[in-house]
Amino acid sequence: MNIPLLLPVCYAQGIKTGLLILLLTALGHQVQSQDCHQTLHGQVKQAGSHEPLAFANMLIRETGARINTDAQGNYAFPNLCDKKVYHIEISYLSRVFAVDIAASDQAFDIDFPDDNVLEAVVVTGKAAVAVHTEAACTVDHLDFASKQAMNLGEIVKQLPGVTTLQTGANISKPVIQGLHSNRVAIVNNNVVLESQQWGQEHAPEIDPFSSEKVTVVKGAEGVRYGVGAMAGAIVLEPAPLREKHGWGGWAAAGGFSNGYSGVLAGAVDYRTPNEKWAFRLQSSAKRGGNLRAPDYWLYNTGHAELNFSTLMEWKQNERSKHELSFSRIDQKLAILKASHLGNVDQILAATQLDTPINNIDRFTYTINRPYQSIQHYTVKYRYAHIINDFWKWTAQYSYQFNQRQEYDVVRKTGVAADRPQVSFRLFTNALDLGIEQKAKRYWQTEGGIQLLTAQNYTNRGAFIPNYTGLGASVWAHERWRKYAVPWEWEIGGRYDYRYSHVYTEGNFGRDINRNVQFGNVSGVTGVHYHFNKAIALTLHSGYAWRPPSVYELFAKGVHHGAGTYEEGDSSLTSEKSLNTNLTLDITGVKYKGFRGSLTLYRNQVNDFIYLDPQNTIKITVRGPFPAYYYKQADAVLQGIDALADFPIYGGLTLETRASLIRAWRKLDSPHPESGKMTDPLPLMPSDRYQYGLRWTSAGTGNSTFRVMGNTILQQARIPAEGLLKAPPPAFTTFSFDATHTFHMDRQKNGKAINRALELGLTLQNLTNVRYREYLNFFRYYADEPGFNAGLRAKLTF
Repeated sequence: MNIPLLLPVCYAQGIKTGLLILLLTALGHQVQSQDCHQTLHGQVKQAGSHEPLAFANMLIRETGARINTDAQGNYAFPNLCDKKVYHIEISYLSRVFAVDIAASDQAFDIDFPDDNVLEAVVVTGKAAVAVHTEAACTVDHLDFASKQAMNLGEIVKQLPGVTTLQTGANISKPVIQGLHSNRVAIVNNNVVLESQQWGQEHAPEIDPFSSEKVTVVKGAEGVRYGVGAMAGAIVLEPAPLREKHGWGGWAAAGGFSNGYSGVLAGAVDYRTPNEKWAFRLQSSAKRGGNLRAPDYWLYNTGHAELNFSTLMEWKQNERSKHELSFSRIDQKLAILKASHLGNVDQILAATQLDTPINNIDRFTYTINRPYQSIQHYTVKYRYAHIINDFWKWTAQYSYQFNQRQEYDVVRKTGVAADRPQVSFRLFTNALDLGIEQKAKRYWQTEGGIQLLTAQNYTNRGAFIPNYTGLGASVWAHERWRKYAVPWEWEIGGRYDYRYSHVYTEGNFGRDINRNVQFGNVSGVTGVHYHFNKAIALTLHSGYAWRPPSVYELFAKGVHHGAGTYEEGDSSLTSEKSLNTNLTLDITGVKYKGFRGSLTLYRNQVNDFIYLDPQNTIKITVRGPFPAYYYKQADAVLQGIDALADFPIYGGLTLETRASLIRAWRKLDSPHPESGKMTDPLPLMPSDRYQYGLRWTSAGTGNSTFRVMGNTILQQARIPAEGLLKAPPPAFTTFSFDATHTFHMDRQKNGKAINRALELGLTLQNLTNVRYREYLNFFRYYADEPGFNAGLRAKLTF
């Protein structure tokens, strides 16, 4: 929150009260009409000696809040609102003085005059807000801008502890500390994504161009985001709407050499003259053809995408605000043709060869079978009302419709050849009611009720059955923060209930009509200790649970998009997780720009559900496929995520990242091959290291250049039963990113017009190295894409 230059105040003589008028007009970003949980804090000192002014009486006239400074002169006023003027009276000595208040980035420290000479009292700083104690990191601007035209997985995998599970080059989904899919909540514009993302080749339906900020929260966050956040959450936030009357927006374009792909995107914002209404229209379009490995084209790896979103805001009054949003995602994603083979001999041969079989070595934009067609619609209405200076309540309703169609290779012609082999349709309704108490006497409380309905329909004889689901949740969260005390603390609890009616006929000879229900509690607690302004230590522990999904219970058959045969287990029980993170953060306040973060984590999951790859081939009417079965066992996932940036000279910085994870399942008896009571969990990320140099132009920050290396070691920790193909060897790739911003500000009719043009260059796999990713399901059949050059431009107006 920024504090503008404030006015001097009048003074009074002959009384024992020094009157200090603080005219605080907050210019921070808007949060639900008005943000009233800011804390004004600092230290009152004698102006000459700089000794603390102990036990001075302080009063805010508007609220009547009165406190005394402590023995060190520290004070803190919670519950102050943005964009509101406050007058603070300090009673201590008879003084005549003037006040001038300026803004800075430190605490509000007050130099109280110690004589009757006209002095200036300078208050510097900004309000402090209690922080969450979970391990969280935000994607920086360079990583976000350079990967925005790709997908969400490519954006977040730049962070330590985050990687992707891939099915070819176009389809990837985030993995946080070894967990993915329904264990990672994806929160877009305050709506938890509900879609068919249970398969490893089901990428989240997200348009990165609709967001301005992406934050990854690591650790059990079920209290905030529900049963789908056992591993954490990825939170996407759109840019705030315009605050002032007028037009604004941006337009972006980009292109990539590998696949000859292009992207166009843009948004237009408008705020009405009375500043009560605001609107935004946003859209993006992508198109690409076959990608190229270093030595050959990857046939049928193109993609096409067209997305649209709109936001509307109505400020009914100073206390009430309405929001309405709509978004549509439309994707067509080709599946590598070489991954769908006709017989066992071809599959076995493909796993032994270094080049794909059944591959056409040429470029085309045409998307043939096999491919996926996905549409996702989201409608959200949100109402927020500030009851008084302490309480606020919100109501949000969201509707989501997800349609996924999978087209397999067929020998038929005519109408039958145009139909999808499997079609999934998911309808979801969610209602969230929440109430929040701003920080009162150092406590901040929030809680709510959530209701959910879901209907999923699939074709007759589909891979998973139909189901109708109901869910209900109640939760509460409490946070404590008192300025000058180095501790922060939080605790939260939640209860979730899930019910599903599962039904289908003819699912590979199975007639299903079952009711399944699960219920359990989850909780979180954390402490945050500030050694000083630069160093903080956080301990965060959460207990979370997740009911088995319908697909884990009842799936049976060919998973077309993945090119695998998968089978569920109807006896599976709920997962229970105790996830603990210990994080040390160091910022550059005192250490000349150094930034570091070290997180140690341990996630103990009872009854962990995993997809176990068998060293077998399943023969089906559609041909042979590698077999995978859902199993359950107690498991432990633990590891280290590290980040360190070392300033070298001028704007040059050495950047390093590291992620290491060790994960195993517990056995009931010694394994016959290893003789151990544990066995590595399958499909866990390999050890990975990032390192590079980054240069930013001094002062302005208009230009940034970065060279980054990425080394991924061979995964040696695989289940004893082995895989069809040994894990790929270690590899190193290099990338280059550059960006420069031209500021084109000007005056028109006495008004400032701010414009900026940002140009960027991205080079991936600079050395065109051949490699395969262990977490790419198509590593059995082909290499990863080779060198790729990308150019982008973004005009902000």
